Amino acid sequence: MQHKNGAQGVDLRNIISTILSIPLGRWVVALIGVLVLCTGLFQVYQGVRHNFDKQIKPYSLTPKQIKWVKRLGRVGTLGRSIVFFLIGLFLLFAAYNANAGEVKGIDGALLVVLQQPFGHVLLGIVALGLIALDFIPY
Repeated sequence: MQHKNGAQGVDLRNIISTILSIPLGRWVVALIGVLVLCTGLFQVYQGVRHNFDKQIKPYSLTPKQIKWVKRLGRVGTLGRSIVFFLIGLFLLFAAYNANAGEVKGIDGALLVVLQQPFGHVLLGIVALGLIALDFIPY
């Protein structure tokens, strides 16, 4: 089945193509890729450190709700980290090959997850994580 990236991926590729065309553009794209990868790694750290207390309003929740908010926060943050990590990798590939066509946005990163073995399950887990972030009361 042939899938195409959405408008977001096209816009991102156009921006990266412009950056690649300038002197040292490959290095700029690589730096952007490393920064996005680091953001993904930081998201992993935030997801596993179990410290969502500062982000929620505990006075409006029961202890059981607070427990679930923390769980949803961890799962959501880890799901988001996967997306950041993949986008960062694609930026590094684009820089290495000087090919903006290798860049993928969120839609492209999720499509890559879908195309892996057990991709539907993996995508479901990532999607549930991203949805979980919407349920956290800030």
